Formats: sequence, C-alpha cells, structure tokens
Amino acid sequence: MGYALGLGPANLPINTTDVAATKDIFHNLTNLFDRIVKDDEADGRPLPANETNFSFAVFDQHQTLHTCHHSADESALAPESTKTVNDDTIYRIGSVSKLVTVYTFLVSTNWSHWQAPITRYLPELAERSAECSAAKDPIDYIDWDEVTLESLAGQLSGIPDGFEPLDGALDSESFPPGFLPPSGLSTAQKDCNSALGMINQCSSSTFISGLAHEHPVFAPWDQPSYSNGAYQLLAAALERTTNSSFPETLQANIFDKLNMTSSYSSIPPASAPGVIPFNQSASQWNTTLIRGGPEGGLYSSTADLVKLGQGIMKHSLLSPVQTRRWMKPLSHTSSLRYSVGAPWEIFRRSRREGDTLHSVDLYTKGGDIGGYHTVFALIPQYDIGYVVLTAGSPYTSALAIDDQQINVLLNGLDDIAHQQAAKNMARTYTHVLFNNPSSNNTNTSLILEMEPNAPGLNVTALIINGTDFPAAILGGQPYELRTYPTELSRCNETRGTTLTSWRMLAHPRYTKAQQQQQELQDAVWLATSNQVYGYTGLNGLLVETEEGGRVVGIEVRVLDVTFV
Repeated sequence: MGYALGLGPANLPINTTDVAATKDIFHNLTNLFDRIVKDDEADGRPLPANETNFSFAVFDQHQTLHTCHHSADESALAPESTKTVNDDTIYRIGSVSKLVTVYTFLVSTNWSHWQAPITRYLPELAERSAECSAAKDPIDYIDWDEVTLESLAGQLSGIPDGFEPLDGALDSESFPPGFLPPSGLSTAQKDCNSALGMINQCSSSTFISGLAHEHPVFAPWDQPSYSNGAYQLLAAALERTTNSSFPETLQANIFDKLNMTSSYSSIPPASAPGVIPFNQSASQWNTTLIRGGPEGGLYSSTADLVKLGQGIMKHSLLSPVQTRRWMKPLSHTSSLRYSVGAPWEIFRRSRREGDTLHSVDLYTKGGDIGGYHTVFALIPQYDIGYVVLTAGSPYTSALAIDDQQINVLLNGLDDIAHQQAAKNMARTYTHVLFNNPSSNNTNTSLILEMEPNAPGLNVTALIINGTDFPAAILGGQPYELRTYPTELSRCNETRGTTLTSWRMLAHPRYTKAQQQQQELQDAVWLATSNQVYGYTGLNGLLVETEEGGRVVGIEVRVLDVTFV
C-alpha cells in the first residue's frame, strides 16, 4: 500500500553525534570516492584522477561530519599551485558567488529593497526607458521599471545574460568571414570582454550602459532565464545603498562575520594555498570580473563554504523567518524536479519506499568558471549540507561526482532517520499523566510503530479511558494517523529537554495504481489543522525529547493527557 506524503521532515531530527548510526554512510562515501579515483570515471563519465583535484565535505549546524580530498598529479598543476588539496585549499567557485551575493544583500539591507525596481538605485536605466518605453516596443526595450531586485536575484528579470567573459559576447572574428555583419561588438562589449584582453577597461558605467541597450529575453516575471548581468546590477544597487564597494561590504558583512579567512573577491595573494590546474590563464584563475565578480568571480575553500552553510543554517546573520523566506522557490522550470530561487537551484530528489514516494528538496547552487566546478547544497529536511569543489576535470565529469554522492548521502540519511525514530520514539506508552484531576487511567495507552516503506510513525492505538481516539476523529473512514514534526520547538530549561510541536495527519492507504494517480493531486497539506477544539487542534501533539533525541513524553494536547 502507498501513502500521500506531506512536504518536510517525517521523523525526529537526525542525531549526527550518534557515531554508530552515521559511520556506514560516511564509509560508503569514502568508498565511492576511492572507486572514482581508481576507475577514472564517475557515473560512467570519464574523470581522469591524475588531472583532477576535488574536495568534498558533509556538515551540520555545528560540525564538519565528513571530508574527502584528492590531489591531481603535480604535472597537471601550474607551478604556482599548491600540490596537495585539503580543507583550506582555495578554489574558484564560479556561480556559487551568486548565492554569496544575495546573502550579502539580505544581510546588509532589509527586505523592503527586495520589491523595489532597479531604477530606484540605477536611474540611468530609467533614462533608457524614457527613450522608448517597453509599453511601446516590448521587443527591443527592457521594461526596467518593472525589474525588481528580487526578479534579478531569482533570474526572473527577463534581461539578457550580459557581455562579460562568462556571458558569450562574440566578435565577428569568431566566425568565418562574411558570416556576421561587420558592425561586430559595441564599444561597451569590447571593453567588457576579457576574451579580447580588455576586461580591465570595463567600468561599472560602461557595463550598465551596454546592458541597458540590449534586447529583453522575456518580460519581467514571465519565466526564468539565466543572467550573469543581473548580478552585476544587483551588486551595483547594493553599492549605492551602502555607499561602499561590493567587495568591501562582502568582506565586512560575510567573510569577517563568518570567519571565512580563505575567501576572496580578487586574485588571492601568491602565499595563499590555491589549487591551479594546468596554468593560470587556461584555468581562469587570474581572470578578473567587475566588482570582484558578484556573478561568478569569488574564491573560497572547503572549510569556508562549510562555515557559510553553517551560518545560514544557524541563522547567524539572518533571522529564522528571513532564512525560511529566502529558501523558497520563486519559479519552476520545464522539469518537474527543478525549481529556481534567489538564486537557489532547487532539486527534488525522490526515493520510492515500497509504494510510497518520499521527496526531499535540495537547495543548491552550482558554479563553473574555467577549470573549476563547485556545488554548494543545503538539505533542510535533514539539517545537513554538503559542498563539492573540483579543479581540472571537465564540467560533466565533475557534475557526476555530485550526482553519485547525492544518492549515497540521501539514502543513508533516510535510513538513519528511520532507525533513530524507531529507537527513540516508536514504542507502547502505558504510563499516563492526566493533567485533568477528574480523569482516570483506565484502559489508556498509546502505541507508535515504525513501519518499513512508510513515512513517519503510525499511531497504531490511542485509547483514552476506553475510547478509540483515531476512530472518533476519523469517523470510521479507511484512514490511519501518522505523526510528523512541525519544527516548532522550545526548551524546557527546568528539565533540560526540548518540546516540539507535532501533528497527526490522516492518511488514506492506496494501492500502487491509486498511488500513482494521487502523486499528481496530493492534498495532505490541506488538512494539517482543519479540526480545532478550544483553540487546540485535535491532531496536535507536544513531544518532549532529551539530549540525544530519545522521547520522554508525548502530550495529546486537546485531551490534556501526557504519555511517558
């Protein structure tokens, strides 16, 4: 039988300090990387280990849980390169810089700016709109007054990619004679194209002026379209808001506050332990971008990206509600499993457990520049993150490392969650505390069971003074109650425990054929709190856990009864 699932955690938070529970997953990850190095391939794609440097780390809010590094042969490295990669080795991180840029903006300003048009900060774009409005000619003129900062961050502005070195601006000399008209690149494009050796001539005003004259790809907020230029505009708006350069704000508000001592917005000093495959030019180690490259120019290390992830997860610089708001999709793509945030690349990974499809959302950002490929990922459902950094191998091969380790990691995390829930919460509760003195302890019990291939815990029995509580609230329908945490919690300082709000959700049980139909019309989220008595939901539980995750009490709130 199958189940319709809600979105979010299905069990207690994973206790990552339980070494016995987590050792298998990290052993499997180590074996995976050893096999990649031995076989010179990842997921069937060639990955020459002698030319590839890579670093991988898994972390939670408090610690790095697992790391793995591999160094290429010295012959595949530039003379200036460090020869052995480790946690502090510096890589270029490409478009992961976009994530850092948005984080910098949100930390340095407030949400009121997010909905404002870019023309408020860059009036020169409004001047372009005044020449001929998009209302009169939406094909050739960008509607700058409708392009908000959030649309820029979420790749929904509809503006073109731009014409910096990452952006594909081409000169007529790139094609056979006569293929393109002789007009070629504009002055702004030539100044801002490092392929022509002129990146140092590119000023902010030149870039903005050039981008303002390009044609729109879509109307603002129509559909996602990747734009590096959008992040130059976002950084320019930040500079005019803070009256500081983007690199200065980034350093003060992110790198310094999170102690990211191996991260840079310009070429690191020669003494820094950077990994440089082949040579500085071929790898684009020494390619410089405007404003330090808010769209793709930053440098960082495994250790520093872990600190970045932990800072986000612990709400070190943004409040919990600001973080939750940021970590949401803004649009979907043509793929059912891929959505876009600001600038999150949100992948929904599904694991079929029997007839039940269990989905997990990965909030990621990938980045590529020259010989470097980076993945930064957070998995809110498990409170876990990971980073992958590679230097020297082709993009597609490096991406395969990420694909393979995701499968190993998610399968392992899900198994651990089931095992720990079965150990810490699933049992028969017969000792009862009645908060109402008029109640008695006659024929009262709670049974929670962990079932294979099923979400959450099944409320097998909840009997209060001889009354079958599930049957009473379900009205005899062929449903069952399963428990889910809401992630709302508080500390019980007197007892040294944690109290967490849970909900019992009614699940219809489906055949395999019915489950396939219901996956497209799941309505579990419609019924999380639809029955209330005296301000209290009929399905509300208050679960008390001690350090280590063991449950020491469960209160059925509407009945004012606690099982211990």
